[in-house]
Amino acid sequence: MTSDGTFRTAGSDPLRFELDPGTVHVWDGSGPVDPARYPSFFALLDDMERQRAERFRFEQHRIRFVTCRGWLRLLLSAYTGLDPGEIRLIADHYGKPRLGDQPPNTGLVFNVSHSSERMVFAFGLDCMLGVDIERSRNITHLEGLVDRICSQAEKNHWLSVPGDRRLEFFFAIWVRKEAIIKAQGRGVSLGIAECVLSNDLERPVSLPDSCGRTGDWTLLGLDYPDGYQGAIAVDRRLDSVYRHGLPVQLLIDRLL
Repeated sequence: MTSDGTFRTAGSDPLRFELDPGTVHVWDGSGPVDPARYPSFFALLDDMERQRAERFRFEQHRIRFVTCRGWLRLLLSAYTGLDPGEIRLIADHYGKPRLGDQPPNTGLVFNVSHSSERMVFAFGLDCMLGVDIERSRNITHLEGLVDRICSQAEKNHWLSVPGDRRLEFFFAIWVRKEAIIKAQGRGVSLGIAECVLSNDLERPVSLPDSCGRTGDWTLLGLDYPDGYQGAIAVDRRLDSVYRHGLPVQLLIDRLL
């Protein structure tokens, strides 16, 4: 992200795979995996991931999982220099994944989200980092859900939005709060309603004590043209956010 608050694109940071403190890389992917590539992605997984993949009842869900984990391993390989299949991933008590040889929120950190045919990966250094993406869709009893996840001030602001924009605004709130929760790593036990956002959704104004100083956090929306919304949350101020799209042929040819 530049000083004027905009994202840099891949053209300004072409596949550097080097992270500095205060920098985050975001990788976006969309669409189903090429069936011809599926065996290669599956081969990158460890035994636990393969067993998990085989437990999916529907093929489309299995393909999405394998694609997402395969890309994660390819990207981690590019950042660490390790073979994709040799990377050891572990999950903490609340399910947040990390590299198996380092403590939480230290060294290379990453987070992953996917919704329908889109997936997004975020990478940083020595920080709490979370990313979330959601496909906008109709929700029954929307106001009841707003009651559950929003503070009274947030709900009042949501009610002030024109009716035809409320669903979109709800998802903008939702992805930012989910990104914070995923960054902190405690899941829903953190208390989504306790993560209170400013009216412009550009910063948290109140967070649980376990998140540290509210003023240290950076909260950024990820814009998409096709009915999706996303956000990243980091417990530090950022100097730059670089955004790339997948698949990158150079990355595929280099690692597969």
